[in-house]
Amino acid sequence: MIIDRRVLIALFIFLLTISVSAQNYEKNTNDGAVVVQNNRENGDGTLAPIVHVQRSEELNRRIKELTAQFNKARENDDTELIKQLSKQIDDLLGRNAAEPFSDAQQIPYLESPIQTNAKSVAGTSVITSGNVRAIATTTQNTGGRIWVATSNYGNGVTDTLKILYSDNNGDSWVYFKAITFLQAGMDFLEDDLDIEVLRNGSSWWVFVTGGYILSGEKSAFFYRTKDDGTGGNFQKLPQSSSTDQYWARVVSDYPKYTSTAFVYIVATMDSVNTTTTKAVYLRAFTIESPYAETPSVRNCNSEQNGSGYGTWWLGAPLNTVTRSDVAYFDSLGSGDRMITSTIFYTGGSASQIIDLTYSDNFMRGIPYVKQFLSLGGFKHSTPIMSFNGGNDQLKGCIAALRYEGSDVDAVYIATHNGGASWLDGYLDNNYINNTASMTDVIAIKGVDGEFKFGWINTNTPNPEFLYSTGNLNNTGTMSLTVAYSMSGAGVYPDGVYGGRAGYKLGGSDKCFAVFAGQNGSNAYGVGGCLTPVSVEDDQSIPNEYSLDQNYPNPFNPTTTIEYSIPEASFVNIKVYDMLGQKIAELINEVSQQGNYKVNFDAANLPSGTYFYRIKTDKFVEVRKMMLMK
Repeated sequence: MIIDRRVLIALFIFLLTISVSAQNYEKNTNDGAVVVQNNRENGDGTLAPIVHVQRSEELNRRIKELTAQFNKARENDDTELIKQLSKQIDDLLGRNAAEPFSDAQQIPYLESPIQTNAKSVAGTSVITSGNVRAIATTTQNTGGRIWVATSNYGNGVTDTLKILYSDNNGDSWVYFKAITFLQAGMDFLEDDLDIEVLRNGSSWWVFVTGGYILSGEKSAFFYRTKDDGTGGNFQKLPQSSSTDQYWARVVSDYPKYTSTAFVYIVATMDSVNTTTTKAVYLRAFTIESPYAETPSVRNCNSEQNGSGYGTWWLGAPLNTVTRSDVAYFDSLGSGDRMITSTIFYTGGSASQIIDLTYSDNFMRGIPYVKQFLSLGGFKHSTPIMSFNGGNDQLKGCIAALRYEGSDVDAVYIATHNGGASWLDGYLDNNYINNTASMTDVIAIKGVDGEFKFGWINTNTPNPEFLYSTGNLNNTGTMSLTVAYSMSGAGVYPDGVYGGRAGYKLGGSDKCFAVFAGQNGSNAYGVGGCLTPVSVEDDQSIPNEYSLDQNYPNPFNPTTTIEYSIPEASFVNIKVYDMLGQKIAELINEVSQQGNYKVNFDAANLPSGTYFYRIKTDKFVEVRKMMLMK
């Protein structure tokens, strides 16, 4: 007998409400406890009555022991020992070694001219023109090169996957590669693209994953290339016949490992099995030879089911949609750990639970723990997950949408201890009735507890792409900056083709994001939280220096300061208290000619009188402002 999943979820939530007091989620950014339930066993089995593959304690102990030795061999770059231990683990698990798949395809590269900015507006650049289907970004942890991938609609011809990079924090872009398929009629899927970069020796390698539809079938893929333009390789991820596979997400265990780094990919696979239902699975793959001429892909899907890795729904309604993601963290000397998140929702009706699975043997076997995040009875969708990675990095975060009737909010769900506990809160409290969409989070690799969030809010005269920085401390509390508008001058995104949070490496302002304009028109890169660009397309050119009175004034706790620069100049803006002590430095950089705004957040300061001063090569002015709490 197949048990309806909705019945299971309803029963699960009912049992939780008996033992856990109801949460009062107010419209603020305070952390709230997330109800967590763990299911530690060899497999999933929570969405349907599937018989588990049981393993003896001795077998589990031996696998854990070999995994620890394997990770140590990877740290020491001992390739011979890695091969030996890999075979022993495969033998114990009854797995076959990874092999290149026969449907791997080499894709011809179509080089295109370098793109230039469509218009000169401070902080905004056109990365590439055309009809953008999806967009993704990441940043090298050394050198600071920003990578962007876009999929562009061909309007009757084959779509194009474009890869670009910037070495000057997004001010200009180099068109690195354009990739098209040999088959005509291939279309990339909307909002289905991800990117990861990892370093081996002196070279960087770029992995892009996504989904496409060809001859009525949806397929997931990965494309790999080296930063010198060589090493191009495209592979369609293996899937069962007559099934759809899409929403591919990618991560690696770089920078902890370099020459022995692994790449991990998850995707959704669904298949119609009756006239009214289908089976929906989380699928998982590893690439343990990411720098090889032809990377080998290992199928990690679970022993007892044959199709799913850790989360599946048998007998799901035909309109079921699922989104999954994958992340990596090092669990403080006890071994590397992979975590996946999955959420199911039907016909636009979001789920109340996010399903997590964990693996401590680099996804070789089925997950060792299943975890439910019960989210206070609110419905959620589209969870995106990121961990800081590197050595001893236990902090991670999920960005998602929370539905409270017609109010749709961008929220975070964070852990400081590798998933042992989770807290959540709102990313934005500036609007009463939000219509948020397309949330995203990116963790700065190897930097403890620093995250960048991006989301679109459509409930304004013009849609905005909003951006915030979060810092997660060792007790699980998230500190957030104010939500900055990153929509650029006259460029309005929508929630159809998505946007992604990125970051710059170093400097006082690490803010950077990418998004597509309305109806997928062009891909834009936007930088700068200290000097966010106005949503108005102000083409006026100032003819003198000026510093305007802040507004609002008095204020609590944030205010805006406007200033004008008639020529390129070094600009410094500081805030002082009544004793002349510096409170904050808002700007300290060379600015081009233009009109600017900067936000000042005094949430941690007491009420009182403060002064702000602008100093340039040719101009100095001081103004007074009042903080009233």
